[in-house]
Amino acid sequence: MFTEKENKILIKGEDAILRRFEECLSAPEPLSNGDFATLLDGVRVLDRICRMRDRYGSQQEASLKKENSILSRAEDAVLRRLEECMNSPNPISINDFGSLMDGIQMMDRICRMMDQQGTHIACGQTGSKKRSEEIGVLTNYMNALLGEKAALKLSEAIQNQKTILIRGAQGSTGKTTLCRVLREHGIAAVEEKDVYEVILDTPLENRIPHFDPETISKSRKEDAL
Repeated sequence: MFTEKENKILIKGEDAILRRFEECLSAPEPLSNGDFATLLDGVRVLDRICRMRDRYGSQQEASLKKENSILSRAEDAVLRRLEECMNSPNPISINDFGSLMDGIQMMDRICRMMDQQGTHIACGQTGSKKRSEEIGVLTNYMNALLGEKAALKLSEAIQNQKTILIRGAQGSTGKTTLCRVLREHGIAAVEEKDVYEVILDTPLENRIPHFDPETISKSRKEDAL
């Protein structure tokens, strides 16, 4: 599940891609090879964003609508580029022809992504009623256990995709049950007894010996592609 900052980055990224499409397609000038190439790059990045959302389970209805808008505008861009080149009295240059072929190849990706988005929307529509009922039950449970004020703060933390740390007095206070219920609803939750706390208060004066970011960080290979 994404952090609040990571989710904002993806949202802003989608906004930037959509804005680029709108700006290019609303301009009266023909699409240049350079502009068209940046739009195709936008589709590739959108594909990566969609796969990230699928992988970490953060697809939302608003994101799906925005992504579908981008894909629709991508089809408009490919069609416009083809029409501009075909309607021109000048011969199609090698660069223009390469640009057109890139656009046609991109249609394979666009169609695949549209199929995936359609599946997400269909699943969301059929499961929306059930999901609403589940959320209602969870809200009532949190209100009964924590009180409305504390339950509201917990709901806000959940919406911000924060990991929930549950702690309290020893004994049967509902800690384990709350943790289990939250996890069953796909919410990251942990009890204090299962956490080991590390506190770092002293600023580092020198880099720790043998510290090598390349070997310590485990970056996913696919992110480097």
